[in-house]
Amino acid sequence: MNTDYIIAQEYLNKLPNEQRIELINRTLGQEVKISKKEEREIRKSCSDYIRQKIRANKI
Repeated sequence: MNTDYIIAQEYLNKLPNEQRIELINRTLGQEVKISKKEEREIRKSCSDYIRQKIRANKI
């Protein structure tokens, strides 16, 4: 569980402020509308980030 938190924290720190705020708002239960394209881009960047960490044996 702690590993998930660390990964999420590192990922949020690397995002542009606008995307970071959107993700934080949605996590806290505030509804923010994003397009399907933006949603795919966010998911892809999350997946890519996790893959990089796994390859680097950080997780």
